[in-house]
Amino acid sequence: MTAIVSVIIPAFNAAPTIARTIASAQRQTVSDIEILVIDDGSTDATRSLAEQAAREDSRIKVLSQANAGVCAARNRALAEASSAFMAPLDADDIWHAEKLERQLSAIRAAPAGTGLVYNWYRRIDDNDRVVPVSPSPRISGQVLHRHLEWNFISNGSNILVPAELARSVGYAQPIPGAGQQGAEDYLFQLRLARTHRFACVPAWLTGYRLSRGGLSTGVERMLRAHLAMYAIMRHELATEYPSALPVIARRRAELLVELARNRLRRGKVLPAIGHLGAAFASSPRAAIEAVLREFSALRSRMTEPHNEQARPFHDYAPDEPDGAWRTRRSDRLLSWLESLDSTGT
Repeated sequence: MTAIVSVIIPAFNAAPTIARTIASAQRQTVSDIEILVIDDGSTDATRSLAEQAAREDSRIKVLSQANAGVCAARNRALAEASSAFMAPLDADDIWHAEKLERQLSAIRAAPAGTGLVYNWYRRIDDNDRVVPVSPSPRISGQVLHRHLEWNFISNGSNILVPAELARSVGYAQPIPGAGQQGAEDYLFQLRLARTHRFACVPAWLTGYRLSRGGLSTGVERMLRAHLAMYAIMRHELATEYPSALPVIARRRAELLVELARNRLRRGKVLPAIGHLGAAFASSPRAAIEAVLREFSALRSRMTEPHNEQARPFHDYAPDEPDGAWRTRRSDRLLSWLESLDSTGT
């Protein structure tokens, strides 16, 4: 049997979750798949757990390499993949059983030039319980400017891409400071958005696990990685898409305000002031809006009730909402971005 989809699972010290991740791929209603687990130099039981699963299911293949990072692991799997499509799955995330079936239907029905389909996701805790409220953006077609402003896909486990297209783009590395923070997924998607359309599967088909380790330091790395990623995109888009530069300036300002808050929380006042100054230099209006949002978010964190009725991810139907979600972005902003996407310049 020739596999239709290559599921790519890069794994580094993922022993607590790797079995659940692999099992969610095995349970897909599309059975003609291959599951490529790339052990990226783990020092725990990740490899042995993956190999145990492979002994019981011939669709699973375990590859091993010295620790080289998630991008190198994904690129190696892409080189090994034999299917028409590829779907990445992080080693701590899980899928609903209908994920691949719905995405394959969507990409086959999509207009010519569609190079990526994505679904919605639910945040989950260590025990696979859902942390509401789950986003439900409906953005499709030419999406470059909207995706620059807003990473509406959010994580690397939500997508399905033609394998040959994925190989031609590849997962670039290193993004300075990216670590395991996900900027490499965003960069991969943005590069696809330059030349291809996106399609949305409006269902919550991915469980995206929240990390509890090293929050303050991890947030700083994530912010710096995204700032570096935007610097890469600014360079790549300057000539072909000058209309993208104001969008990048907005996002840089917002990220720098977040970085200033992070520095203040760690008692680093002078660096925080420097980041605020850089934010206002990048986009004064976006910086002011971001500062006001920080104050609003602080009040919300102080008054928001704790959710005691968390349900497991697999208890939810894929079309079942877990609360009322609304994007913070104004209709005016989204309309402007959509108009930029429509003109393609």
